[in-house]
Amino acid sequence: MQSHATHAVIGTTTADHAKNWAESSRVLRFSRFLTLRAAPSRGIAR
Repeated sequence: MQSHATHAVIGTTTADHAKNWAESSRVLRFSRFLTLRAAPSRGIAR
């Protein structure tokens, strides 16, 4: 019983970690997309 509960906790932690990693990678990709999109307009303005 104890080991089963521990395994469930580990599974939940792994799922949360994967979800957090997906969120952070999506944020990084979005910020990179904004930077790339803003770069050409900055070059044209200069």
